[in-house]
Amino acid sequence: MADQTQNTSPQSNAVKRHILTVLEPTIKPDEIVFDSNGEEKGNAKGSRENGATAPSVHINKHKIDPTDITSFRLFVSGFIPSLTMSFDDTSHAFQGDSIPRDGDVMNVRVTARQDDSFKDLRADFLITSVQASKEEPLFGGDLKQTYTLSGILKVPGLKIEECVSYAKANTDDHLKEIANKLKLGYATNVDKTDDSMVRLCPYISRMDFIQSLIDHSYINDKSFQIGFIDPYYYLNFIDLNMIEVIS
Repeated sequence: MADQTQNTSPQSNAVKRHILTVLEPTIKPDEIVFDSNGEEKGNAKGSRENGATAPSVHINKHKIDPTDITSFRLFVSGFIPSLTMSFDDTSHAFQGDSIPRDGDVMNVRVTARQDDSFKDLRADFLITSVQASKEEPLFGGDLKQTYTLSGILKVPGLKIEECVSYAKANTDDHLKEIANKLKLGYATNVDKTDDSMVRLCPYISRMDFIQSLIDHSYINDKSFQIGFIDPYYYLNFIDLNMIEVIS
């Protein structure tokens, strides 16, 4: 009789190699308005040029001139994407009550140059810190001020602390439930975790609870799981060992 305890066919391995989308995100980034660049008149590139040569950034409905952006760094190595950006306020749009503050939003668009390999990025980031330089003189006697901003991906409800009980299920099911509550997408290469139980979120933030679920998840003795939110608003739950073994 043939051994039916394992299925190691190339087809099953190929499926597990990929990170598959289970849920699509339903978060709606803030609406931003920008020039169509003649798209309505037949310009083939049109609005795709917005954010193509430099990131397109709006703060408090004011578009930062791309030539004023001196530094832009997007970090995706942590649990949630973050960015830092520096720009010169040559238009004097950010003075007095208009100065960027903690809790304001940076609307970011980065257009992919390779349509077949990458997706356009459209995401909002909550400002977490603001640094302003001293005003410096410009040619002609005008003054310039430089701002350096830091922020994290805006996911409403992620930092809410709550006490919630989750009915008996495995980690994968609970992560999908939380992702759906936060309007995040969900992507994974995990078929099922072997850790079904009742779980309690004991007055900690949803972000901390998600990380705790992932840290304590169990598939088998040969698996190692990580999780993170990507810039496209997907909560990812990944078995790293499965990728390493098959790749």
